Parts: sequence; structure tokens; C-alpha cells
Amino acid sequence: MLTKIQRRCGQIRRLGVKQVGGMVYDRIQGRIVDQYDSVMAHLRPTGLRSWSKESHPRRIAPRFDVQDDGACLQWKQHRFDLLGSGPLIMAVDPAAPPALPRSWRGTAKKLRGLLPAGYQSIAWHRDAAGSEWSPSKWSKRITICEVAGEEVKWPWELARLQHLPAMAARIDNSDTHAGEDISQEVRAQIIDFIASNPPCFGVNWICAMDVGIRAANIAVAVDLCQSSGIAWDDAFLRLISATLRDHGRFLVKNLEWGASLSSNHYLSDIAGLLVCGLYLDDQEASDWATFAGREIVVELTNQFHQDGSNFEGSTCYHRLSSELMTYSIAIMLNTSWRDPKQASRWWSGPTKNYRAGASPPPTPHSQTASGHHIPLDAALTERIVGMARFTRSIQRVDGSIPIIGDDDSGRYMRMMQGVDSSADLLDHSHVIAAVSGLFYELSVPEHETA
Repeated sequence: MLTKIQRRCGQIRRLGVKQVGGMVYDRIQGRIVDQYDSVMAHLRPTGLRSWSKESHPRRIAPRFDVQDDGACLQWKQHRFDLLGSGPLIMAVDPAAPPALPRSWRGTAKKLRGLLPAGYQSIAWHRDAAGSEWSPSKWSKRITICEVAGEEVKWPWELARLQHLPAMAARIDNSDTHAGEDISQEVRAQIIDFIASNPPCFGVNWICAMDVGIRAANIAVAVDLCQSSGIAWDDAFLRLISATLRDHGRFLVKNLEWGASLSSNHYLSDIAGLLVCGLYLDDQEASDWATFAGREIVVELTNQFHQDGSNFEGSTCYHRLSSELMTYSIAIMLNTSWRDPKQASRWWSGPTKNYRAGASPPPTPHSQTASGHHIPLDAALTERIVGMARFTRSIQRVDGSIPIIGDDDSGRYMRMMQGVDSSADLLDHSHVIAAVSGLFYELSVPEHETA
């Protein structure tokens, strides 16, 4: 107790009474708001309130083809390899489904009415050892790893839904019947997840990073299916827009930004918010896209050195952050062509600010040879290309990379993943391919062998 008092006194001397007072005020205010939100959440549904009023999400993703190695069958059987666990059947016992908050049960029943007959729900809240977290508990009241042996990263990994775009990318390499079968499983798993995970309840709404990654993977999976000729029903497309709105609203309230340090967590937050903002089509979404796009450019210079290497000093975090940055820049460039009015908000005019501190500044912008304006200049473009050059420079002769620094196997999108989920652990060549695809006129030097 005495040590804690001494530490607090040291903080006051170091930061000043005014700043510490502001921090205490913010914490008290946050707890009051959280208590109010918790009470209201138990009285009315926390999400999908806009479902019936939503329009269909925008179309952005082009067709993308991946050869199936049997992974689709594994995922359709609800068998998942979670962070090296080996294939595990993650299915809910129909006789003992997890209890949901009373306020959400009506919504969940309506959602389950959209599932195909005989569909068995996935155990979204369970780790590989069988420990489970209740989906009826307010997320901010959950203490993770209370019991020895629990591993919350297993349900977090599954709930990122990164296998869904990988399933969608396999539709074009299947016959018509198999492709339809894959798309219906993608649809069912998304509905199942939404029904089983009310916003702000349960373990899968604790970390904003996971929420941002999940939002992007939902949007891209649905869009890739459409690019392969799948026609979704009206209710499902409105549901996708509604859940993207729920994810976006969660993100703007829970951004993992720090005045002195922001990491790949914050980059994941704004990457997901950018996707939510660009797939939806109204003023709220436009404000999200404007803020997130500006912050992406700010974090490009904050988190990547001039040579393109990542500031966290980890080869695997370099991959994660490069994925987040490259895919975000890709969708911003697409918007510059598809929706110049939205794109212009990145470099002109005011923006709403969803974090502490000053609003993000307008981005630089330049004009391409085709006459389009983009939110990058030559220096920023060179920094993005540097990400690929750095990856190329650390590749071994066989194309693998050494693991240096921290590694938690974190990824943004994994459309190339297959049966063996660890097969691409040391293969970062997709970063080089993605950057080269965006900026093909700039050279990414080949790996030099001895």
C-alpha cells in the first residue's frame, strides 16, 4: 500500500497536479459512462438496431483466386488450427448452448432463423483446453486468464474470422455447386458469430484490435463472394452493413491510441475503422473513413522508419504492420479512383476527431499520370515500398525469414492460408507481392544470394 502511495506521489511530481487531475477525471467519467452503458445493455439489444434501415454495403474487392488444398472442408466441419493447436472441432453442444444476455435473446433467435437447417454453432468463446468465457458478461468486466491454463488468444484468433476471406477466395476454383456451398457456409458462420456475440458482451469484444481485424475480414469475405458471382439475399446484406456499423461504433469509442506511443494495436483499430467507413455509405461512415485515412498516413511515418522498417524491432510485427498499412493504402487508392469526393476529405477540409489530442492533419496528396489525386506524396510512397525492400533484405535464400523480436503470430488478412495454418509462419513474400502490386513502377530489388 505504501509503495502504491509513493508511486502515485511520484506521478504527481513528474506530471503535475493539473495533468494528473485530468487523468483522474477522465477515469472517473469513463467508469460512469461504462456503468451506464452496462445497465442499458441489459435492458435493450446492444447491436443491429439499424438492421432494417441499412442499405447494402458497397462493392470494393476484386475477384481473388486461391487453389483449395482441403482447407475449405476442414473449416466447413468447424475444425480449426488455432495458433498451432492442431485441428480442433470447435462446436457447441446443442444440449447446452452458452447463455446470452436476456436483452439479446430475441435478436439471436431472429438471426438463427436465417441459418440453414442442421447447422451446428461454433464454440466462439472456448479455448483449445476447453475453458469457456460467458457471452452474457459485460466485456469490460471480464478478467482474462483468471484460471491457470486458460488461453484467451484462442477464441480471439478464431473470432478474427480470417478464414472466411480464404474460403471466399476458393469459390472460383470450385464447380458451381461447390462454390455455392462455400458461400453458404461463409454466410452461416457470419450469422452464427453475430448471434453468439452481442456487441460489448463476452470475450470477443474486449480488444479493439480484434474488432477492427474482424470487421475487415467480414467485409472482404462477403465482397469476394460477390466478385465470384454469388448473389446474397437482401436481409443478409443489410445485416452485414448493420454489424459493420456496430464494429465501427465500438472502435471509435475504444481506440488504442497513446499520446507517446501507438503500436500495431492502434494501426489495427484504424485499419478496421477505415474498412467500415468505406463499405458503408452515409455521413457517419464518411467521417470514420476521413479520420481513419488521415490517421493511417500519420501512423505510416510514426510506426515505420524512413527505410520502411517497423519501429517495434520485430520481423513478425513488421509483417503484421506492413499488411495493415499496405491493405489500408490499397483501399484508399481504390477510393481515390472510385469516389474522388470522399478521397478529397483526406487532404482538405475538417475532420471529426475520435481520440484525445489534436485532430489528425490533412494528408499530402499528389496527382497520378492518369489525373487522379491520391493521399500520398513521393516520400510516403517510397516509405511503403521500403516495407517490401526490408522484407526482401531479411529473407534467407529459401525465402524464409528469421524470427527476431516479439512474435504472437498476429496477422491482418490470410487469404492464402491452408490446411497447415503454420505453413506461412516464416514466409512473408506476400508483403513484397502486395507492395509490388500497388507500386509496380518502383523497383523492389531481388534477394541477392552468395
